[in-house]
Amino acid sequence: MFAFQPKWLLSQMEPYLAPLVTKNMTQASLLLKYTRASRVPNSTERLYSKR
Repeated sequence: MFAFQPKWLLSQMEPYLAPLVTKNMTQASLLLKYTRASRVPNSTERLYSKR
């Protein structure tokens, strides 16, 4: 995923994360484990890049 685009917004990643979410693995835990978050300048949105 990050080979195609180095940084993603959460809204862009949600369709790819949805099949991976289970009772034991939440969307937040997947993001914490595999990504690094940074803020979009002058916005409250976050960009996610690979760890």
